[in-house]
Amino acid sequence: MGRNSKSNSLLRRKQMKSIVDEYVSYLQNIGLKTFQIILKEGGPSSLNSRLEMKKYIDKFEKCFNELDLLEQDIIFNDYIEKKDGFWWMEFFSQATYYRLKDKTIIHFLDIWNK
Repeated sequence: MGRNSKSNSLLRRKQMKSIVDEYVSYLQNIGLKTFQIILKEGGPSSLNSRLEMKKYIDKFEKCFNELDLLEQDIIFNDYIEKKDGFWWMEFFSQATYYRLKDKTIIHFLDIWNK
């Protein structure tokens, strides 16, 4: 694998991590308050913020659901659940895992960027 290829792979992984971290953060944030509490506390700007979070969550889940089950497992275990770094060892060799992970991230980001 060339230097440029490794660099691109690293950038894609960082982008994937950023997308998932924001998704998880929004899930946690949106679950804390109801629309009525937000309207009383913060008015329309808080409601707009909440709606933007909901759109982001919906977009993430739509992209996630377009992946096959293996790809979903990789995203879930590596980025959402953040399982220990070697959860995949009982299923794949290291080379196969990293090849599948890179393919999964590319697939997810292709869907995300449509």
